[in-house]
Amino acid sequence: MKIPFPQDSLVFSQQPYSSQFLNSLFQKYQKKPKPFIGVLVAHDHSQDLLLFILQGEPYAAAFLETGLIEPVDLSDFFLTLVTLKKPLLSLYSIDPVFFKALMVFCQKRPSMRATTELIDLERLLKELEDEEKEVILTLRQEEGIDFFYLRGGKLIETYYLVPEAVSKEGSLIEQLLVYTYTAASKKPLEVLVYRDVQVSAARDMAPATAFLSLGVVEYFLLPKPEVVTSQKLALVEPLGSQPINPPTLPCPATVPEL
Repeated sequence: MKIPFPQDSLVFSQQPYSSQFLNSLFQKYQKKPKPFIGVLVAHDHSQDLLLFILQGEPYAAAFLETGLIEPVDLSDFFLTLVTLKKPLLSLYSIDPVFFKALMVFCQKRPSMRATTELIDLERLLKELEDEEKEVILTLRQEEGIDFFYLRGGKLIETYYLVPEAVSKEGSLIEQLLVYTYTAASKKPLEVLVYRDVQVSAARDMAPATAFLSLGVVEYFLLPKPEVVTSQKLALVEPLGSQPINPPTLPCPATVPEL
């Protein structure tokens, strides 16, 4: 499942995993004067492991497989990472808005989902504008997912899989509509709307002072008290526009002011 990381956001790509490399990475970002915000992606065949990094520290994690999203604890991320045969690491430095959009996508269920065959996207955008809320909207197609951030009902930020395919003319809304209608003319897209945008840190999140001396990998591999496992969020479900109750997530955490 391809995620539209901006082209200029790549810090490094296809780096073979080693605990020494990962430990030194977090030590380096703790020494930088500007806090780092980004996502570390570990790729192994059909599965992607996502590690959300906020202010240079592991913040949350998720597994992405074909049709499934699973928010997980940080310890689960590292336990899985060390069992993979030859995982490759890529790191992306992203803005706080995209960080939050990805977090919502990984942690929440959409309040509405339907295909472009079943809904009028222009009317939907007008309804969201009238609601004047903070909303994440995504378009899912075979190649991956496009992300759109609305605040106060207004489309503020767009994250396209193929930015060069987007018209440079008109407003952001007009560009979105042209892009969608063009793509949907070949095959219907799935539209997902997330109205619950309150995200959470992983339950076992720890400050850098807790893991830097030991090493971030070694710290999160230490035995932890048993906790309830995360709930998988299916991307492949019967389509419809009925609300879906989002899973309850512990300890709402502060995301950088947008």
